[in-house]
Amino acid sequence: MLTKEALLALPPLIIGFDADGTEDAYELSVAKEFNLANPADFLILYACGRNPGGEDGGGALVFGFDTKKNQFFENYGTHCSCYGLERCWSPEYFETMELLSDYLARFTGVDYSEGQLSLIEFLKQNGLEV
Repeated sequence: MLTKEALLALPPLIIGFDADGTEDAYELSVAKEFNLANPADFLILYACGRNPGGEDGGGALVFGFDTKKNQFFENYGTHCSCYGLERCWSPEYFETMELLSDYLARFTGVDYSEGQLSLIEFLKQNGLEV
């Protein structure tokens, strides 16, 4: 069952962001790419990026929890070669678990490259029905 507690207990999955291999480093890498002013306010549960800071364009999908607003969010951003993801942080919030569940039930996902685990597959592999 999809609950706030079950989602917050998930081990984070962060793909496509450069870091030194530690869990905190990956979360900080996501925060750096999006130039977040207060990265400690966001618990990143899932982030999938394709060339997020690259010179030839890219993008990223981030799903997480805003500890200040006490809400789950999704943020999707793309960029061209002129700039990175620093202008792309505009999370969409789910005000209730019902809205989040409805969204995930219809989620088609964004697949950045073959072999990467989509958000829905990530949730299902961790025993959460959507």
